[in-house]
Amino acid sequence: MLDALAATGLLDGRQATTQWKDADKLARRYPAVQVERDHIFVRDGSIYTSAGATAGLNLAMAWVEEGFGQDVALAIARRLVMFSKRSGAQPQISVHLMAQVPANTTA
Repeated sequence: MLDALAATGLLDGRQATTQWKDADKLARRYPAVQVERDHIFVRDGSIYTSAGATAGLNLAMAWVEEGFGQDVALAIARRLVMFSKRSGAQPQISVHLMAQVPANTTA
């Protein structure tokens, strides 16, 4: 989906993010896009991009917080049984998740 948006030129000169495994490919294909490789979501003006499905939930919570305030966003996050409400600049690879990976494997 983000590839299609970039192909239109709407992301030229803007910051955007995508899932970590696709970030380098996006940057190569569309050099005019400033790819934020380690953000879970990015807002650049009226354009919002996220790094994947769960990052999209965090983006949705940011929209709710922006429009209705932190209390409403936290109430919805609790209702969705979200582990936490993350900001967009947080790394895509969760420290909490990496702590659960056995020492003899890689994520």
